[in-house]
Amino acid sequence: MKEIPFLSQVSTDPKTRRRVWRIVPPGRNGTHAYFTSPSFDSQGRLLASLEIEGRVQLCRVDLHRGTCHQLTDLDGLLFQSFCVIPARNGAVISRNGREIVLIDTETGANRVVFTAPDGFRTGLPTADNSGRYLAFAVEETIPQFTRSTAIYSTMEEIFYSRPRCLICRLDLETDALEVVWGEQLWISHVLIHPTDPDTIVFCHEGGYLADSRLWVVSARQSHKKQSRCLFPESRNLFLVHEFFCPDGVLGVQFSQWPEDHVEMAWGDPRSRHGVMFLDMEGKIVAEHMHVADRSMHVQATPDRSCLVSDTLSMAWDQPNDDQSLSLLRPDAGKILRPEPLCHHGSSWKTQASHPHPSFSPDAKQVAFTSDAGGSLSPYVVEI
Repeated sequence: MKEIPFLSQVSTDPKTRRRVWRIVPPGRNGTHAYFTSPSFDSQGRLLASLEIEGRVQLCRVDLHRGTCHQLTDLDGLLFQSFCVIPARNGAVISRNGREIVLIDTETGANRVVFTAPDGFRTGLPTADNSGRYLAFAVEETIPQFTRSTAIYSTMEEIFYSRPRCLICRLDLETDALEVVWGEQLWISHVLIHPTDPDTIVFCHEGGYLADSRLWVVSARQSHKKQSRCLFPESRNLFLVHEFFCPDGVLGVQFSQWPEDHVEMAWGDPRSRHGVMFLDMEGKIVAEHMHVADRSMHVQATPDRSCLVSDTLSMAWDQPNDDQSLSLLRPDAGKILRPEPLCHHGSSWKTQASHPHPSFSPDAKQVAFTSDAGGSLSPYVVEI
């Protein structure tokens, strides 16, 4: 681990007057963590993947001290391919698409804890609250012929190719690995339950091609192993972007169209968009509606009293602002009342450039990513 120079540009959002920090990587680009993982460690320091001398490395940024430490010196790392584990002062990162590397975020010490066999690749790992267990998908690598520069260009091809996929759970204390579930269906977004590591949520990937997105499986031994659909979707209901809250309640975004809909017209005022929170029986704990158009990605504070979105929609007769972050607070009528947070200005052209906002542990800051400054950079905005 070594300290590296970096530039933190502090500005004030012209509309909301909130302070915004841009973490300028020493190379060209950088990102914070994907929104299903914490972005901050137990001491409130930001973990980020930054480009250093032409290679992506995991770094620890302390905005209060104005320091940045490079934690890894590895080839084959990708932006946003890591999961922060605050409980053990650690993180895991995917290397070369096949290895999962455990990193001590205090010392930079690292070791490979899993390697996928030839012909397979690993998905993004997630960790439980204790930091002991990881869960992740292992997906068959298939030849692709529809790949282009357009985002999601291979979705239909992968979905219809039906790759063999396994869900694995790894005990970081004993290195014991279990295969919990497997299907010849495209599995992604594997999320281990924060307080019950025997419970694992996953999605049947494919967007509008999948009949129902949300599924759950138990790692416990049973007479007949089965996965079950956590929340069945109907013809006019669409779920996307699930995330766990620390207490084990699952947040998921939903959109619902009128029964006579022919296609998903996102800007149709007759549609309903919102966020629901589910227990592991699939029962709705809470359901909150947007005042108008959908959010792209949301995340919630631990008590779910406030959400953050990487878009801003104030009313159906106003255009959906995909260049701003917003805070969403549910009112007594369960309507999410939007409040502008700051301008992010991202292009949305790549998965890594999606802002994917994420609260700090004390809910006083939000981390996000944007390429508005001329390169891909992590940002932090003060609430």
